[in-house]
Amino acid sequence: MKEEEIIKGCLQNNLKHQQVLYEKYSDLLYIICLKYAQNKQQAEDVLQESLLIIYTTIKKYKGSGSFEGWMKRIVINQSISRFKKEIRYSPLNDELHPESVEIETEIIETIPLDVILSQIQALPAQYRLVF
Repeated sequence: MKEEEIIKGCLQNNLKHQQVLYEKYSDLLYIICLKYAQNKQQAEDVLQESLLIIYTTIKKYKGSGSFEGWMKRIVINQSISRFKKEIRYSPLNDELHPESVEIETEIIETIPLDVILSQIQALPAQYRLVF
């Protein structure tokens, strides 16, 4: 199904088209959620909240720019909003900032994506949001 058909169907609150939108874009949007979330459960929650926003505000998409980019912006904004609601201020620890670190790019390229995402999720909230 083409993107235009999906959008038109979602504008009419057609469940079949909403399901197609979910199946086509949920993995991509979930990865964005994982970058901002503290864990997988929170990422799933943000994804569901974002999809509800997408379904209910799809009439605001004017066709200028990519539909995928429009949805990504909603997911990012929802992730940041969730972070702001849950923010807990804690002093930053200087031990987390080594003076100099040398990284071999060949080693980085061999690290699996799930390991990188789990390390990002383990960062303190202030660092994770900036990252």
